[in-house]
Amino acid sequence: MAIKEWNEDERPREKLIANGPGACSVAELIAILITNGTSNRSAVDLGNDVMKKADYNLMKFTRLTKSEIEEVEGIGPAKSTIIRAAQELGRRIAAATPPPEVKLMSSKDVYESMKFLRDLTHEEFWVLFCNTSGRFIRRQSISRGSGNNVGVDFKEILRYAFECNASRIILCHNHPGGTCYPSQEDINLTHNFKKICNLLNIELPEHVIIAGDSYYSFCDEGTI
Repeated sequence: MAIKEWNEDERPREKLIANGPGACSVAELIAILITNGTSNRSAVDLGNDVMKKADYNLMKFTRLTKSEIEEVEGIGPAKSTIIRAAQELGRRIAAATPPPEVKLMSSKDVYESMKFLRDLTHEEFWVLFCNTSGRFIRRQSISRGSGNNVGVDFKEILRYAFECNASRIILCHNHPGGTCYPSQEDINLTHNFKKICNLLNIELPEHVIIAGDSYYSFCDEGTI
C-alpha cells in the first residue's frame, strides 16, 4: 500500500510535522529523504531494507557503500545519492568543533569528543589543543590513511599548537580494524612526541585510540 493511502498519523512526513523527528524510526526518516518508493514497495519498506543491510545498526549504516545501498531493490543512483549525503552530513555534524567551554579532563571526555572516528573505515589522526586548565581551544585533523596506516608530522602539530597558543596537546586516532590496543608504532610515536613536547614546555597528557565503542587511553594505562 502506498504511503499516501495510510492513515495520516502513520505517514512519516505528517508524523514528523506533528511530533518532531524523534517520533520517526530510522526507516521513516530515510523514507522522508528518498520521497517515494516503487510500484510495489513503499519508501518506508525501502528504508527498512537499507537498515536491514546494516543489521539495523546505525554505526554500520554510516559505513554502507554506494554499491551496498544500491543492492536494495528499488534504490538506484538518485536515491542512494540522497542517502549517502545524509551519511556524510551525520559524520560532519559528529565531527563539528566542540564549543570553547568544553573541558577535556579525562579519557572519557576525549572519547566523547572524538567518537565520530569509530564510524570510519580508514585511519585518521587528530590532535586536540587545550589551555593549561584543560579548556578546549581547537581540534585539528592531521592525517588520514587508506587503511590502518597513517603518517604523522610532529612539526605540523607544533605549528598548530603555536598558532592557537595551546599549552596542552592531546593525540587521538582510530583503529578501523576493531582493536583499540596500541601498536609498537603508536607507542614509539607517543613517546617520541612526548620528549619533544617536554623540551618545549608543552604538556602531552593523553593519547586515545578509538575502535568502535572501545578506546585505549595511554594516560589511564600509565603508558605516557
